[in-house]
Amino acid sequence: MSPSSTSPENIFSSTSVRLRVGLLMAASVVLLFIVVASVTIYLSEIVTQDNLRVQHLDHLQRELAQPDARLVASTTIATTLRTLMDGGVVVSAQGTVEQLRGMDDATLREMLEKSLAAWQEFVDAYPNAQTYPDAHQRALTARWTMHTTIAEAQRYVAARQADGVGMVRGMYAALFLSSLVFLLLGLWLLQQNIVAPVEQLQLVAQRIASGDLDTPVALSGQGEFLDLSRSFETMRRELHRSREQMHRWTQDLQDHVARRTQQLSALSEVIATASRSLELDTVLRSALEQSLGVIDSPIGAIWLVAEDTPELRLAVSHNLPPAIQNESRVLAMGEGVTGRAAQTGEIIALEDVSQHAGPIKAVAIREGIRSIVAVPIRSRERVIGVLDVMSRQPRTFSPEELALLTSIGQQIGIAVESLRLMQAVRQQTQQMAAWRERERIGIELHDGILQTISYLYLQTDQFAIQAKRAGWTDLSNKLQTQRDLLGELAREIRRFIADLRELPARTCLLQNALREMLTTLGNDHPIHAQLDDTPIELDEERCEHLVRLAREALLNAVRHSQAHHITLGLARAQHQVTLWVQDDGCGFDPAQLPNEMHEHFGLSIMQARAVRLGGHLKIDSAPGRGTRVELVFTL
Repeated sequence: MSPSSTSPENIFSSTSVRLRVGLLMAASVVLLFIVVASVTIYLSEIVTQDNLRVQHLDHLQRELAQPDARLVASTTIATTLRTLMDGGVVVSAQGTVEQLRGMDDATLREMLEKSLAAWQEFVDAYPNAQTYPDAHQRALTARWTMHTTIAEAQRYVAARQADGVGMVRGMYAALFLSSLVFLLLGLWLLQQNIVAPVEQLQLVAQRIASGDLDTPVALSGQGEFLDLSRSFETMRRELHRSREQMHRWTQDLQDHVARRTQQLSALSEVIATASRSLELDTVLRSALEQSLGVIDSPIGAIWLVAEDTPELRLAVSHNLPPAIQNESRVLAMGEGVTGRAAQTGEIIALEDVSQHAGPIKAVAIREGIRSIVAVPIRSRERVIGVLDVMSRQPRTFSPEELALLTSIGQQIGIAVESLRLMQAVRQQTQQMAAWRERERIGIELHDGILQTISYLYLQTDQFAIQAKRAGWTDLSNKLQTQRDLLGELAREIRRFIADLRELPARTCLLQNALREMLTTLGNDHPIHAQLDDTPIELDEERCEHLVRLAREALLNAVRHSQAHHITLGLARAQHQVTLWVQDDGCGFDPAQLPNEMHEHFGLSIMQARAVRLGGHLKIDSAPGRGTRVELVFTL
């Protein structure tokens, strides 16, 4: 190197550039860290305070749901309202002691003050509510005002939380803009200190790029640029000897980049599908198709661990031979390559099953499967399924492919767990809504229709007694029959109300539910049962509809058919279930039902239940040869 290249001016200039760039980058990083930390702490405090307020507002709503007698005795409502307004020490839902700040929002404070005033009005009016109608009306109005005002406060706090989310988004937008400014500044420094000097070498680079490797490189310069000129000359000589080798390396690199791009695109598509779809089958099929596409394998399948039993069940497949589907639809833990991957939690790759035939099932060998990869699907360190990729030709799986399949398996696990959680929450919500509707219907039946029937029963009984005393025997007998029918109707409605108030389990065994119904019904009407021994487990809603449909069919046979023998049957064939009720009674003409629907309202309800179950109801009957009511549905 020449003396000029090591002069103090060059050293000072180089050091100054490095120092300025380093200081600027360090200052930018520190500034970004301070801004993000400050905003995060601030928003965290806001979210924590709003969460505490939501918890206490929910507590107030639960308190207000109590009967008046218990509500007026409550000592926490006024205290909670004052704490929400003025702040204080509170206990969170997790049991930790938190400091709730005073209310600085005038609108929310006004709502809470209104609720507190309504509470005081309720406490003052309730002692006289039983004696004075005006006090009773004041208590009702005050309680309703508390309920609506607290509900409005809940919505207001929820809106504040949504605003908090918007602030978080704004924070990230600011972070993005700050990063963009930092990047642009760095690019500008690179342009001034590196790119501009390199432009002097542009002609030499263009000449070498065009393939002119015979002309020597001769550049003027000093310091690093002189070293760069010598390096270019050395590179020219090396490129002249290794041009063909470089071409091969370039092609290999392009192929590798293309494969990696395709693999990352497949993983991105799996993540996108999992985030926008609420259907488990759609997510699984998309993940399977993307896996097969990037691995270039024609056959694949996904098994999921059953929630009720420790076994694997086939969820989706692609080009999987029917024989493998039939024999591997359900796999035990440790059975075959798939079962071993689920049991051990480790990925298993067989590049040629003829060399490792032990772990694989015989049916796969018979169907010509030569290579297979079984990837465990994990969620929270727990294996919930297995992803299988198969080929009819022996092949080698690269570490990048196995890593990609592992990543896809992790995304599938997250999606499956999230969808199952969403389904459980949705099911619980539906159950609660159904329970509330049942309770409302039961109250209306008890306070309305049942009271009317009881009145008609007493009136009919009195008319029958009067007719008998007057010597009108025929009329008296008819009135007694009418009275007995009203009594039976009242008992039926009471049983219906009792059924409505029974909270169903999450799942039920259909055979047990039918036997319980027959036990209740069979006390008065002997019925023969033919129930399949294979357990049929259903969710509580479908089980309830099936039991009620069977009960309606049995009651129709008992009341209208004059039958001597009645049979309730249940049969299962793979995924199809048949439920039937058959009697040897007088029968009827089903073609006349549309003209007599007012007399066969129960049959219309049975048809509606069949449609809701996704099944088909068939009524086979004729005058004089009995009736068969048959429902066929799919599990």
